[in-house]
Amino acid sequence: MPSAHPAPWTFSSSAFPSAAAVDPAASHPAPGPAPAPVAAVAMNWRPDASGLQQILQLLRESQSPDTATQRAVQQKLEELNR
Repeated sequence: MPSAHPAPWTFSSSAFPSAAAVDPAASHPAPGPAPAPVAAVAMNWRPDASGLQQILQLLRESQSPDTATQRAVQQKLEELNR
C-alpha cells in the first residue's frame, strides 16, 4: 500500500518559479568586485593536518550519548566557526 506522505525529497514543479517569472535584477546584489571563481579558491586551499584531526575527533565525540560531551562539541564547533 502506498504511503500517505510523499518522500521528503519529492517536490512539485509548481513550487519553483519559471525562468520568465524571475526578475534577475532583484536576485543579484549591487555591483561590486566579482568574487573569486570557486575553482580558483578550491585550488588554493590546503588542508591542515592538525585541524583535520581536531574535526575528526569532534565528529567522534559528537556520537557520545553524554549530553555534557555533546555540549562541549557544540561549543568547540561554534568557536571554530568564528
